[in-house]
Amino acid sequence: MAAILDAAPPLSSIRLFRDGAQVPPESTARLRDPNPRGPVTFADRDKVIEAVAGGATLIVEEMQTHSPAVAAFASAVTHETGYHADCTAFATPARNRGANPHFDPTGAFLRQVYGEKRWVVREPIEPWPRRKWRGDDVFTGEVLLDVVLRAGDCLYIPRGFVHVGEATDQPSVHLSVGLGAPTWGRHLVDLVREQMVDHESMRECLPPLFADVDRAEVFEQRRREFVAIVDKLQWPGTELPTGADASAPRRTHRPSALRAALGTSTEATR
Repeated sequence: MAAILDAAPPLSSIRLFRDGAQVPPESTARLRDPNPRGPVTFADRDKVIEAVAGGATLIVEEMQTHSPAVAAFASAVTHETGYHADCTAFATPARNRGANPHFDPTGAFLRQVYGEKRWVVREPIEPWPRRKWRGDDVFTGEVLLDVVLRAGDCLYIPRGFVHVGEATDQPSVHLSVGLGAPTWGRHLVDLVREQMVDHESMRECLPPLFADVDRAEVFEQRRREFVAIVDKLQWPGTELPTGADASAPRRTHRPSALRAALGTSTEATR
């Protein structure tokens, strides 16, 4: 993560949370002349480190694009599950919390890389949620798990389960591997869409309003044809996706003030 900050990443690729609230992105923006290659705003390394030293959790999105090792891991997870794996790194100073209690619309594996983090997981308040939600108002269900993860530990949090994490007396670095699993609804809709293009009647446009046509009658005819198509759907024998490309060149990591802000050693943050 230190090397990523040294490379001045786009501001959109990192986030900062302090005491449950997101730090305004503009507060860590890098002041510079307009970028001739496009309207891209970059993160200021020193401002980010200052925020972390003040207790903020640093979140780096899409770690698989920065680390060949993480890319290979994400690819393996994708191959084994059939789900797209998206990796996000979290660096939290000691005795601090990043995001408020929340649930996510995807399941995730949490892999503790350094230090310790206490996780409290509660039962879902909504089955198979469509979007994420955070806030103390969701943290009212029955406690299912209260555990401290140490380096090397892994925890799976299913989709929709309410959770919150807080670093112990040690700073914490963990990797969250989100699993982008398609829903049955999405899968069936995709299959139906593929079938529709092969049927002439399904490609036909609706008649214009001025046409002397009983739309309700035509709709009923097309509905029956649609049902017949759906009734013939079969489970496709598809291959698993290949996942992330682990062939990207390795980056050289070097000590950074970020480690001092977190209180971590050089070896632990590699």
